Amino acid sequence: MDRYEYEYFEMSLIPIMVGKVLSDVGREKDYLERIGASPIEAEDYFSYIIEGLTTVCDFWEGREVGPYMDYCWFFSDQSMMDFYRLCRDWSRQRGIGLKDNPYMRHAEQELEEQLDSIHSCYYVYRYSTKVNHRWASGITLYLSPEFNQEFSLLKALANIFDYYRYMGDELRYEIWKYDREQKAKILYLPLPKPEIWKEAA
Repeated sequence: MDRYEYEYFEMSLIPIMVGKVLSDVGREKDYLERIGASPIEAEDYFSYIIEGLTTVCDFWEGREVGPYMDYCWFFSDQSMMDFYRLCRDWSRQRGIGLKDNPYMRHAEQELEEQLDSIHSCYYVYRYSTKVNHRWASGITLYLSPEFNQEFSLLKALANIFDYYRYMGDELRYEIWKYDREQKAKILYLPLPKPEIWKEAA
């Protein structure tokens, strides 16, 4: 197999690799519907990755910015929105500020680890944890034309949004458990002794 044949073979695997990443986090259905049953075109490998990026989460938006044709991509997901709403509920329950919320801190570390694992100096990112409108929580990436790590970005985003789904379930349980514990404490408070009632009268 010469170099050209090997590269062609490698590129033809991209749609399968994208499908595997999405399948691992339960997001393959939309991707498979979009690419359809048509034969794989190795030359279009980039379009398969972009298709994966637009289906890895619930909301994706892209636009060109800056004088050098840089790109801005924004990704958000219902799991991310739910997670940060639940973080607020968890903090409110316990009277703890969001900056001291361990779930917030751990999510920040996870997000940064995943995005920093993309080996490229041609992108920067920022993220928001707000919940004041539909897609307020999200990840914004600014990419220069030299950026070529779209597949690594897809894997990082798949892991991030899967993390939010998993931790959202954990947060729901913790909030429910804490609420039950507080109600049980109120329910089982000992009644005051009858002597106290007489003194009060």
